Amino acid sequence: IAEKGGIDAIVGAMHRHALHIEVQNAGCWTLGRLAQADGLRGKVVERGGVAVIVAGMVEHKEVAGMQKDACRALANIASGPVGHEREDRRAQIGEKGGLDAIIAAMDRHWANQEVQEWALRALEKLSEHSGNVHRMRKSTVRDCIYQAMLHYCHSEVVQQLGPTVLDNLKDLTTKLLELFH
Repeated sequence: IAEKGGIDAIVGAMHRHALHIEVQNAGCWTLGRLAQADGLRGKVVERGGVAVIVAGMVEHKEVAGMQKDACRALANIASGPVGHEREDRRAQIGEKGGLDAIIAAMDRHWANQEVQEWALRALEKLSEHSGNVHRMRKSTVRDCIYQAMLHYCHSEVVQQLGPTVLDNLKDLTTKLLELFH
């Protein structure tokens, strides 16, 4: 798909059909699948994938399935081997409003376990980037995580990733104090 111009076609369709939930949902799902491949994550970002995913999340904020697929796509884009390319992708997601969109999805769709789990998968990766940590500390993400942990006490994903993200948000002083106490 990517070799035949598929990423450009998907991003273009998402731009042209921003109000059509089916196009947005399918686009997020497909970009998320493509971003599972190491060599395609950067191409999805370069071709405007993050921007259209975030725009779709904002436009269709009431649609839980769309939010889940968008969070999954952003989590996959933020994945990959350690290196400057991964860090650049994570920074771009934060800079293009991805963090805000993920947090809004958690807040709006607190009753949807899949949204919570995929949002936390994305936040776990994004909270490893210092610029994103700074943005997240100013947001309501902690409240969203606590809410998810209370509502989904049976979810291994929520119970494992919630504390991980919260720990990533601590400043260095707090981590050092905990280490020595």
